[in-house]
Amino acid sequence: MKKVYTAHQIYSQKIIYWVQSYKTTIKYINDFQHILKPITTGSTSGKRYYVTEENLKEFVRMFENNELA
Repeated sequence: MKKVYTAHQIYSQKIIYWVQSYKTTIKYINDFQHILKPITTGSTSGKRYYVTEENLKEFVRMFENNELA
């Protein structure tokens, strides 16, 4: 079973550890959709984001190795 994180869990658990706010976490999820591949539900203010642990680890690895374009 794959572990899936909500945007709020990503922020509160400091998975993307250099991000300082929840709003920035959402921005990263939107800006790097091609890597994070979020599953979204709802729309506008009711929008929810879900990202797999695998994709998060890959994103952090790419950031640490300066591979984000």
